[in-house]
Formats: sequence, C-alpha cells, structure tokens
Amino acid sequence: MLGRDAQGIVGQLDLAVAKLGNPARLNAVAVYDAQKQKLLLTANVADVHAGALAAIDPVLGRFSGADVTLSGRLTSSMDLDGRIGGTTFDLAGGQGTLTMPSTFEGPLAIRSLALAANFDPESDRLTLAKAELQFDGPRLQATGTIDGVHAGAGRAEDMRIGVKLTADDISLADLPHYWPVNVKVNPRTWIATHVSAGAARLEADVALTLPGGDPADTIIDKFVGTIAGSGLTVHYLDPLPPVEAAAGTAHFTSEEFTADFTAGHIQGLQIDGGTLRISGMHDPEQIIDIDGKMHGPLSEALTLLDNPRLGYLKKLGIQPDGVGGTVAANLTFSLPAKKGLTFDQVQIGVAADIADAAVKNAMLGQDLNDGDAKLTLDHDGMTMAGKANWAGRRSTSNGRRTSVAATLRAASPPPARSTRHRSLPSATTCGLTSMAPSTRRSYSRGCRRSGDGRSQARAGGGDAQTAAGEVDEAARGSRRRPHPGRSGGRPGASGHRFLDRFRRPRGLRQGAVRQ
Repeated sequence: MLGRDAQGIVGQLDLAVAKLGNPARLNAVAVYDAQKQKLLLTANVADVHAGALAAIDPVLGRFSGADVTLSGRLTSSMDLDGRIGGTTFDLAGGQGTLTMPSTFEGPLAIRSLALAANFDPESDRLTLAKAELQFDGPRLQATGTIDGVHAGAGRAEDMRIGVKLTADDISLADLPHYWPVNVKVNPRTWIATHVSAGAARLEADVALTLPGGDPADTIIDKFVGTIAGSGLTVHYLDPLPPVEAAAGTAHFTSEEFTADFTAGHIQGLQIDGGTLRISGMHDPEQIIDIDGKMHGPLSEALTLLDNPRLGYLKKLGIQPDGVGGTVAANLTFSLPAKKGLTFDQVQIGVAADIADAAVKNAMLGQDLNDGDAKLTLDHDGMTMAGKANWAGRRSTSNGRRTSVAATLRAASPPPARSTRHRSLPSATTCGLTSMAPSTRRSYSRGCRRSGDGRSQARAGGGDAQTAAGEVDEAARGSRRRPHPGRSGGRPGASGHRFLDRFRRPRGLRQGAVRQ
C-alpha cells in the first residue's frame, strides 16, 4: 500500500517469510524522503529464527547454531544507489539452545535474550548498547563494539571485539560449559577438575582478535577483571580433603589469576585467609601457588598431615589419635596445573604455632601436656622446638631438624647383631623420676656421652632437655664396642658400664654368680 505525506512517498508492507521462520512475519513502513533522497525503513518482526539469518547476510551464518526465535523492531535507511545506511535494532528471544562445536563443549540452554545494537556498514562496526543472555543458570550482560563484522567475507581481515562483561549466578561446577574450549586450556582444565561447587559473579574487560573472523583462532589481547565467589569447594591437591564453604575475590589478567580467600574450612580447620595464584598464562604449563592461614584443633592438623598423599606422621612415627591442643598454621603449596601429579612435583611448606598440646601415653607410658611449640615442615623434613610437661618435668626441645628421608631409612629393619650390642633406651629416659638420686647422677653422666643428641637430667630434679633426633643419636652411641673387661660380651650384658651398674644388684662384682 502506497501513500504520500509531508516527507514524501509512504509505503506499508506485511509479509510472511517461510525461509526466516515458521513463518517469520514482517510489518514494515517505508518512507521515501525526497529532500534527502533516502528510503527510511521501520520494521516490526516476529517469529524470526536466528539460525536462518544467514539468508539475509552471510556473516550472520556465525549464529547458525542459535536455535531461538526472535521478535523486535529495526530501523534502517537506503540511498538511491542501494547502499544501506546505519541500522538500529532491538530484539528479544525466548527459550532455545546455542550450539557452537568449535567454541563450547556442548549445546547451551537459553532461557531468554535481549539485544539492542547499532550497525554502521561504512565502518563495518557493530555497537552493542545492551546484550543480555540468560542461560539455564548464569546471566550474561555485555556492552562494547565489534569491528570487522564482515571479516573473512572480502572486507576487513580480522574481527576485533572489545566488550565489558558482567556474569551473575555462575555455578562453578558448570563453568566449563560456558568457558570456550580453546581459551586458556590449562587453567580451564584445572578449574574444571578442582572446583566442584560454589557460585560467583564476574566483571571483565575483554579484547579479542579473530583472524579472518574464525572463532577457533581467537587471540586474547586483553582479559582483566574480578570474580567474587562464595560457597566454593576447592580440591587443591587430591586426595587431601578440600577447602569447603570458601568465599573470596579473584583478580585476573591475561598473565595470571589470583584469588584471595576470606572464609572456608578444611575439615575442622578454619581458614583465616589465603591466596591461590595461577601464573604463566602464556607459558605451555601454568604454575599454581597456594598460601593459606588457618587455625583449629591440633588433632585436625595432624590428621591432615597424616593423609596418604603426605603421610608425614606415619613416616615420623606419630599418631594423631588422642592429641589435644590448638594450632595456628600457614600452609603453602606450589604445583603445576596439570593432571596426574606425583608428590615429587608438589612443593609443600608448613609453619605452625602449637599451644596447649596434650598427648596421651606420649613416651614410656607417660603423658605429655601443656605443650607449646613451633613447627616447620617441608617436602623433605620437619623441625619442632618448644616446651612441654612430661613425666612431671618441664622439657625443652631445641628444634633439631628431622629428615623424613632419613627417618624412613632408619625405620627399615636393621641387620642382625649380637646381643652384646643391644641399644640403650632412649636418652629421654634420663628424665625418669623413679631412679634414686645417686643412680640418676651416674646415669646422667652416661647420657651426656650421647654426642650431638645430648640429653641432661640433674640430680636435684631440674629441667630435662632433649633435642629432636636424640633417639637416633643415643642408638648410635649404644653401638660402640663393649669396654674390655667390663661386659665380656656376655649375652644379656648391655655393653655400657653405667647401664650394667644399674642392672647389677648393689655389691655384686663383675662375673660373680649370685647364690
């Protein structure tokens, strides 16, 4: 239908187009402006299938995987030479799916979408005033520009995208579905396999280059932003127990990803703060560094260190059962972001302050209590220094380093020996209060001969001092050859004159037979 108004000739058109929908409906009003010599077009569209838009412009074939129906309004213009001017459109869509095999690992369910944009054919630029996509879970919003819309179609060489993104209600368990498969493969894989729960909100500035307009060859020019998350479950090092109910904020760039945690727990240990950093984003292999501060029951910390992946306590002969007290610790891990890690590829460090430690039947049937100590531990060994009450005395550990590797070697079965080479009891027995004062003085002198693993017990009931590693040192001291003429190598003799003196009844000479 044609008519005329003050601007010029007016035409109205109603169409049903089967190729664009089922069918798509178009109601258009065209006005020819004689003064400007342009045809102005305003159209209302409904039931347009997004995947069929390639029939209008080949570049829209990139959205051929969008199975969603669109409705909305667009305005455009055309001059007498047939050149199309700027086009503005405002579209909305309902439920559907988005399938892009080279970009996403599977079809994405769409609940709704809205798009307000302007296209300038002269510069081949699409300006996004608003793009909102509600998936089956997260909601994505974007503003920005796309230059080289027709890249690869005989015009611009590359497509360049610059957008500000906001994503809400991201389920981190489902994050891999929405993370493009070829973008930052190693961090994507690590997060997909190590973060199993939680929700997050993302804000990001993104700049991408698509050579020839091909999404499979996407180059990330800029990728910076923040992610705020809560209720996270992070499996930092399997099979150690995960961080649960974690909350924090992450900052990321194209070079690294750093997450600062402010809450969470590992079993009974509460997290006071922590950092997870993934660096070397441009390298073939990224490195993950984890640093966390936590506090809680000492038994929980010992149980963590006794996990089969670490096994420090079993290696050192310590049992976490029946242990009381509290601990405040700083834990660090450094590991490559890849699957199939061995323990040798993981660097671990622990620095802990232990308070009010209590251990049932710690040594020689005696309990240890009121213990305060500092502990440091790494991949190879452990050092602990502090004080505790044991066997009625206040004992001090000077903090000698204990090597896990050496302890494992020491734990292997020793070669067979004659009974005359029996080992001495641990030097810590110097602190036994059941000895008579004269006996304790003699035994004390013997204990001082144990070298670097020194141990002292004063006749007046003074402090007993023990150094870490003294058990091994005392054992080495006991393997000296027996003193000539003292033990004679008889079965049952210790080979040590002080210990023999304690075992013989008073007044019985060497070699005498008791009647």
